[in-house]
Amino acid sequence: MKFLTINGGVEELPYGQVVDTFVDALRFSAFLEKRLEDGPGLDDVFALFPELPNLLDIWNGREVFAAQFLDLTTEEAQAAVKEIAEKVDVPTSEVMEKGLAALSIASKAYRIYRNTREDVESLIVDAKLLFS
Repeated sequence: MKFLTINGGVEELPYGQVVDTFVDALRFSAFLEKRLEDGPGLDDVFALFPELPNLLDIWNGREVFAAQFLDLTTEEAQAAVKEIAEKVDVPTSEVMEKGLAALSIASKAYRIYRNTREDVESLIVDAKLLFS
């Protein structure tokens, strides 16, 4: 069975974006946790850049995610939790708590990237004015 998404695309499951977003966020959080094992440092900010495609997937899918998340039936929610748990090896009883925390972490990381990018762009403009 196929379902029409908000943006006009087609998905196999009515909760596909929920699963994808939770899985992406949980995987990103696991990457970040491993990266920060030795404590945070400036180089950790730059380590976020290769993860940008994952952060952008989470960010760009947020509206469909929210719509699907709010529209889940009990059966769909249970199926989504089971699928997420299998994909990221998290107990089903912890999927919601860890998934929501991971979304918060991914959102903060995206804001760090966005703010860093804006600051670098501003720095380049200032440098061009100074040296032109």
